[in-house]
Amino acid sequence: TQAGALGYAAAADVPYPVSPFDEDELAEEQGLLARLVHLIRGPDVVSQLSLLTVARDAFSQGGDLVRYTYPAVVAGATRLLGPFATMKPEEDGAAHAEWLKRVRQLCRFIQATISVLVERSSGSPLVAELALQLYLASAQAASMSPAFRNEQALEEAAYEFVVQAFTIYEEHINESRAQYQALMLVINALHASRNFSAENYETLVAKCVQHGSRLLKRPDQTRVAYACAQLWWKTLPDSELIPPPFEPGQDEAEVERAHAERVDHERSAIEQHNNGDKVLAHLQRSLKVADSCLDPVLSVRLFVELLNQSAMHYERRCLAVTPKYINDLIDLIRTSTASIEAFDTSAPEPTRAAADAGVADVNALYSPETPMSTYVLQYFQRTLEYIQSRKDLAASGSYNLPDFSAIRCEEPEDERSSYF
Repeated sequence: TQAGALGYAAAADVPYPVSPFDEDELAEEQGLLARLVHLIRGPDVVSQLSLLTVARDAFSQGGDLVRYTYPAVVAGATRLLGPFATMKPEEDGAAHAEWLKRVRQLCRFIQATISVLVERSSGSPLVAELALQLYLASAQAASMSPAFRNEQALEEAAYEFVVQAFTIYEEHINESRAQYQALMLVINALHASRNFSAENYETLVAKCVQHGSRLLKRPDQTRVAYACAQLWWKTLPDSELIPPPFEPGQDEAEVERAHAERVDHERSAIEQHNNGDKVLAHLQRSLKVADSCLDPVLSVRLFVELLNQSAMHYERRCLAVTPKYINDLIDLIRTSTASIEAFDTSAPEPTRAAADAGVADVNALYSPETPMSTYVLQYFQRTLEYIQSRKDLAASGSYNLPDFSAIRCEEPEDERSSYF
């Protein structure tokens, strides 16, 4: 036929329509269409899920254009996990079984939608990264709510969301910086989780460690290693320790008692996997990788980052991170600063933002305007000043802080003057 002679495939040969070539105009049109999803309002969450199903089926007729519309559908479905959590029956029975069936149906809807999104993206790295973020957002929503706690089906769904995120990482994300950012997103999602069993949690953390050790750049390996240490020592955010405001007519004592019970319940959930020995093991691994960097300035910068991490864990009362460990790290940094002064670091460490001809990249690492050696030494000094402020606050007894007195953060005047 004439269409075949011109190189166009027949409609029967194409499984779904091919998008037009004007990507900017197409993205604008599809973006407006995707906004309609956020205007859908059903009388209840079950009806809302049915309406999202209708919207997804309609968008599926667009072929590869679902890369613009399906993320809005997934976001709308993920937001339904919160209302479903509030609907959980207090007692087991037929009502609980029906509720659990609806929630599982919602989780299957989310996974199926993201799977189609990845399938029709034609291997696009940007769509793959977006799908990974959607999986992690869903996993976070399914693994945090107290209503989903002790529900094996919901834990399995959250676990499967993270596994699918790892699958996308392994099959579709190949660029070094993108791999690092994806792993940090997975670590952040696991850090926020509260409903995983010990076995599942340890399996997912081990997967993060495994992929982190295979990253191309040593600094990325170092940062993933000490980020994984945070997964083994989590504390309840301060925002959840603040009691809710009293409303007129409420019994203040009853409100405070209920808040204290809720805090204890959430603290036990978030701290259930805490293990100081594993924290120390990850920090030591991170230190070993940082020490293997050939650039002495970069090594010292990573040492200072590790010092910040160690001080944070000590402040959070991780007993495995002792004052001796922190003092040894401070001494190592002070010893290593001698090699910085002899190293030519007139240019800051390059980042992806600098390589993009001035185009800003919000995901790029911070690149200081001053020489990297000066920045690292000032960074070290600010870290010591912070530790000293913790020592002063702990000594005053005004705050509930561990004893920082054994940490030697002061330095002689002659050494301090030689840094700048």
